[in-house]
Amino acid sequence: MLIAIAGIARSSYYYHANRLCQPDKYAAMKAEIFSIYQEHKGRMGYRRIKLELHNRSICISHKTVLRLMRQLGLYCRVRIMITAQVFRRTSQQHQVRQRLNQVVVASAAARHRGYAFMGILIKDA
Repeated sequence: MLIAIAGIARSSYYYHANRLCQPDKYAAMKAEIFSIYQEHKGRMGYRRIKLELHNRSICISHKTVLRLMRQLGLYCRVRIMITAQVFRRTSQQHQVRQRLNQVVVASAAARHRGYAFMGILIKDA
């Protein structure tokens, strides 16, 4: 009756009902992954955790590690480097300076040849 109302096959119902009763296959692995994650203060992603598991003589696929980390809600905390911010600011200033130099050089070349620059005829005075 319940199966007819839900609109699923009887085999699917019993498959899912039996699956809920089984213990978690990766419970020990989840505990190990969580302990590694906590040891390194959340700064390790699935690749480095997989290598750490390999160092501890536990063979597991990187895909499985990634799936288990997603189930546990563990994500690598990305640290923002201060030097990257300084570099980004410096490069923007450099780009502005470089663009101004291009304009000055272009206007000097145009003035030398007597060409119009930006719609204005530039001639030597």
